[in-house]
Amino acid sequence: MRAALFALLTLVAFIGCESKANTFGTSSTNTAKSVKLKADYSSPKASFATFLRGVAAKDLEILSACISSKATSEFAGLRDKSTTAADLDGMAELFAECSVGEAEINPATNEAVVPVKLRTRDEHINMVLENGAWRILDF
Repeated sequence: MRAALFALLTLVAFIGCESKANTFGTSSTNTAKSVKLKADYSSPKASFATFLRGVAAKDLEILSACISSKATSEFAGLRDKSTTAADLDGMAELFAECSVGEAEINPATNEAVVPVKLRTRDEHINMVLENGAWRILDF
């Protein structure tokens, strides 16, 4: 009984942890077995956390929804869900253990920049408010 309770509490703590948003997911690509990920596009930081969960889960549905229709062509594979499994693996490695800073929002242009620290470098994620949802333009 104790082991089952411990496992349940561990799972709840694991799922509820937003500071490491990219640690939640499955090891397979988007299949019927995939965990249904919660998408939140209400703020630049929330939208990028959704992107990180999509990367960790290799969920092309979530990743596609995170990309702006105005995004640069390098994001076309994510936007149209044609990114390869190898590219998803590379993204998962790139974004593993990243930390996300506070977004700087420009209300006049409905654009934002989210600073991200990766293991190998720092990035600035450029986002835009599109139809009430924050989406990635480029980085």
